[in-house]
Amino acid sequence: MVSLVPKTGENYKLRFSNIIGREVRMISLKPEIEAEGMQINLSDLPAGVYFYSLLVNDKVVSTKRLILQA
Repeated sequence: MVSLVPKTGENYKLRFSNIIGREVRMISLKPEIEAEGMQINLSDLPAGVYFYSLLVNDKVVSTKRLILQA
């Protein structure tokens, strides 16, 4: 579940990368998600370690680690 408080006029995306840095998914976040949140389905990705980055206007502002288990 993703939720944030977006600023007007800014473009938000989530980028998911595998352990070697290859992008496996890019998701555009819509401004209306701040109230209700947004579920992201990653069930089609194999188990492993991933990194997800929040991009604001195509600049990385935060990166975190994610572990998917089978």
